[in-house]
Amino acid sequence: MGQSDVILDPVTQEQVDDHFVSQDSLEFYTLLDSCVIDLNNRHNRMKKLANKIGHKTVSEIIYLLEKSSYSTILYPMIDLESGWNDSAYSYAGAIGIAQIMPRTAREYGMPKDDLYDPVKNVTLAIQIFEEHIEHYHYIVEHYALTAYNKGRGGVKKYGAFSGYSQTILRAKNLN
Repeated sequence: MGQSDVILDPVTQEQVDDHFVSQDSLEFYTLLDSCVIDLNNRHNRMKKLANKIGHKTVSEIIYLLEKSSYSTILYPMIDLESGWNDSAYSYAGAIGIAQIMPRTAREYGMPKDDLYDPVKNVTLAIQIFEEHIEHYHYIVEHYALTAYNKGRGGVKKYGAFSGYSQTILRAKNLN
């Protein structure tokens, strides 16, 4: 580390004496700092969403996510999918906070217009993700995340370890 490098504890923001910082510690502080930044960003995006759609609706979404056994994956998945933007629309045509394709929604009996309802969108996202977990027999999160992002055929085409799954699971491990 150079003379001008100052290491701040990401939680307390106090300067850390660099004589006692090993490479492992530095990597830990970097990861912890990323985690704090990610959580602050998520908190800010969720506050913005609450101001737009109401605190009660955001509370319902949080309740649904927390009820799932996979909440630590679902939160960063939504971070990556839409940044908590309930009106997100992707170039591929995915809609809403969890970026669900209208064709996928139809397969689950949900009309396209319901994808704009953030609670229905997240409810369906959780159902889809948990079904992918079950379908891939817990070869777990990588297959399910890749299938969520690329469709079941995407796992066959791209394999389980997509950049998408690795990004989500890295974020999960930071949370």
